[in-house]
Amino acid sequence: MIMNNAENILQEAISRQEIPGACYAFVTEDHCEFGHAGYRQLIPQKLPVEADTIYDMASCAKVIATATMILQLIEQGCFSLNTPLQKILPDFRHPEVTIEHLLTHSSGLCSDDKAYRRCHSKQEMWDFIKEMPLEYVPGAQVLYSDFGFIALGFVIEHYVGSLDTYAKENIFDPLQMKDTCYQPKKHGLLDRCAATEVTAERGVIVGECHDGKGYLSGWHQRQCRPVLHCF
Repeated sequence: MIMNNAENILQEAISRQEIPGACYAFVTEDHCEFGHAGYRQLIPQKLPVEADTIYDMASCAKVIATATMILQLIEQGCFSLNTPLQKILPDFRHPEVTIEHLLTHSSGLCSDDKAYRRCHSKQEMWDFIKEMPLEYVPGAQVLYSDFGFIALGFVIEHYVGSLDTYAKENIFDPLQMKDTCYQPKKHGLLDRCAATEVTAERGVIVGECHDGKGYLSGWHQRQCRPVLHCF
């Protein structure tokens, strides 16, 4: 009954064109039940959602992947919460900004600046972030910032190289998250990915990062299959 009600709600939203489609689940302590409805892509052709459709995790990657990798590197003794970003990446202009500030969105970096769209490469994105003025004294307030977590991505790369490889080996595989990865196109998963949006510059975006900052930073997506593992 619950699953039928869930599907009815989703079908109504799909018919009103509020959403293209979705996967859904009903989970209890000893039971999992899954379903799907609608489409994973609408143009240039309609493609139905399947049970194994892969969705963009978007900013959930901040806590699932980036923050976890940073904390693992802290456990390994690479740096601490109090380590200034400048100590790791010396060309960053603000010596008072620490790893903790970046993790807690209290670094002083702005929440958004559309001028990043003038960047055309990963290096240009880093140059843009490292020279960015602070909007407030680090630690004085909390302001959600993509730029702060992108900076943490550069920190991770400084120590381990590929975020994709490190996250797979140290987070996704140990947790049996077998359909979660960066760069799904590279991993041959394009045919399972749900489209995210259409832009004039890139057309239909599917299997790649729709977020401009993430795309320019070269990590090209964090996507997962919306499956809950029940133990």
